[in-house]
Order: sequence, then structure tokens, then C-alpha cells
Amino acid sequence: GSYTPLDLITGVGPITAFQTGAGCNTDSISPDITLPSTFLAAGGFPYNCRKYGSIRIANNGTLLIGNIGIANTAATANMITATTAVQADGFLSAFGANLVGSGTAANSLISYASVGSDFVVEWRDMARTAITTDTINFQIWISPSGLIQYKYGVCNPSTTSTSTLSPYVGIRGQTQGDFTMRLINT
Repeated sequence: GSYTPLDLITGVGPITAFQTGAGCNTDSISPDITLPSTFLAAGGFPYNCRKYGSIRIANNGTLLIGNIGIANTAATANMITATTAVQADGFLSAFGANLVGSGTAANSLISYASVGSDFVVEWRDMARTAITTDTINFQIWISPSGLIQYKYGVCNPSTTSTSTLSPYVGIRGQTQGDFTMRLINT
């Protein structure tokens, strides 16, 4: 499917904001967010041979799954490749980079909602740190069947690009050796 902003999707459940405006400029992780009843009826979200009833959102473009042994303020830019401090049973990264609000950050938003039986997290009007002229919009969709979808909206990166600001896209299990990812160099 294609990207549609959460507030424009017909039949979307209540939209909850994790961070808005300048709040998107912090490196933080949400508290546990309980998945909707469609997941609980299925025994949880199936990931890496286990089922989970909650997730956490990292404002740096990643969902964290399961046994999370880090504080709510310990987000790192590229959790997929991190070897220290970041502990979880799984990571879903649609744009793993040190993200901040785009431009003045007034319209930046990280939010989540149910859409039908799916759970959707959206990062809207984001930018890579130090390149606030970026405009990056994306979502992570998960379903009770275990389907994971990354959907991208308008993504207008600035012409400035360095390897330290390149995002990671992929999934990871508990260990750094249990991953599938791509490094995007633009």
C-alpha cells in the first residue's frame, strides 16, 4: 500500500501523539504502548518466534519490541547496528537516523493509531539532525498476522549527505547478528 497521513485515513481509530513540535527534537523512547485488542485476541504481535502485547516508539525512526532494558530517554540514532545500551527483543526501523523536527518543527509529529486490525506509527515532517531542510514522512504498519510494512510519503532530503547521517532501514532481533537491513547513502 501507499502512504496516507493518519489523519486522512478513513476509519482510523483515535490518533495519539507521542511527540509534537519541538518535542520531536529529543532522543527519546516512549513508555510501553499496549497494542490494540485485535493483537491481543491473536495472542500478540508475532515477531521472531514470540508474541508481544506492546511496543515502544523511538523518535529516531524505530519501533522497539519486547524485553526493553533501556530508559525512556536513551534513543540512539541507529538502533539496528548498536551494540551497547540498546536492548530489546526486536527492532523495526523504517528510517533509523538521528531525527528532529523539519525546519521550525512546528508541524512535526510522531503519532500512532489503529487502522482496521493494524497498528500504525507515523513520523511526519521530520529531518535528519543538522539537516533541518529535509522533509521526511513515513509509517510503520504492523498486523496481528506478523506483517510489517514500511510506507513512505514525501521525502525530500536536502543535498547535504554524509555517511553519519544516512538512515538504516530493516529489522533486528535480540542480537546484532540477527538482522536484515540496508544503509541508505542519500
